[in-house]
Amino acid sequence: MESSGDRRVRIFYASGPGNLLVSHQHWRAGAQDPNLTAMTYSGQFSDFCKATNADAYIVSHSNEPAVLHDGKFTIAQVPKPDRFGYHLSQILYGFRLFVTARRFNADYAVIHSGATHLFILWLFRLAGIKVIPVLHNTVWPAGHSRTGLIRRIIRKLAGSFFRRGAHAVIGVSPECLRQAAAIAGIAKTSPRLIEMRGQFSRAYFEAIQEPVHGNPFCVMFAGRIIETKGCLI
Repeated sequence: MESSGDRRVRIFYASGPGNLLVSHQHWRAGAQDPNLTAMTYSGQFSDFCKATNADAYIVSHSNEPAVLHDGKFTIAQVPKPDRFGYHLSQILYGFRLFVTARRFNADYAVIHSGATHLFILWLFRLAGIKVIPVLHNTVWPAGHSRTGLIRRIIRKLAGSFFRRGAHAVIGVSPECLRQAAAIAGIAKTSPRLIEMRGQFSRAYFEAIQEPVHGNPFCVMFAGRIIETKGCLI
C-alpha cells in the first residue's frame, strides 16, 4: 500500500462481531486481549497501520454501539439491523459501511467476509476504493456445496467481484482460497490470492505439558461458542 503524494494512506477495515474497544485498549498497552486465544486480527491490522503511518477506521458489528477516536485510529462498533431478515440486513449494512468508508475518504477497504454480502463491495470499487475481502470462513461447507437458488446467485455475484473487482483476496485457509479461485474462474496460484493463518502467542502454551494419550482419546475445545458463529443457543 503506497501513499498518495504527501497524504497518508487511509485504510477502512470492517471486522467481525468482536468488542473492538476492549481489544484496542489491550493493543495500546502492548498486551494480548485475554478474552481471546488467538492474536486479534484488529491488533495485527493496527500494527500494520502504525508501521506504515496510515490513518485507520476500524468497524465491528458488535451489539454494543460505541465510537473511540485515538490519534490516527477511529474505532467504531455499529450493530447490524436485525429486523429485515438476514440477506436484506447484510445488504443494508454493506451500504452503511460504504457510506462510512467514503466519508473517511478511504484509499483501501479491508472487509471481513461476514460483514456484508461480497457483491456489495462493487460499490467501494466503483468509488475508486481498492477492496481486499478477507475470508474468515469458506464460501460453502467443504464437500457440501449448497445448491439453493439464492445461494447460487450470491456465489456467482461474489465470484464476479473476486475476478474483476477485488484488489486482492485474503483467506485464512487453503480451502477458503481454493473456493474463491473456483467461483472467480482464476488460477489457484494467482498472486492476488493471499493466505493468512491465525497467530498465537507462545506464552499461552509454554506451561502446557506434553499430552498423555489415554483411551478413549479426549479432545478439549478452547474458543468462542456464540450465536454469531452459528451455534444454536
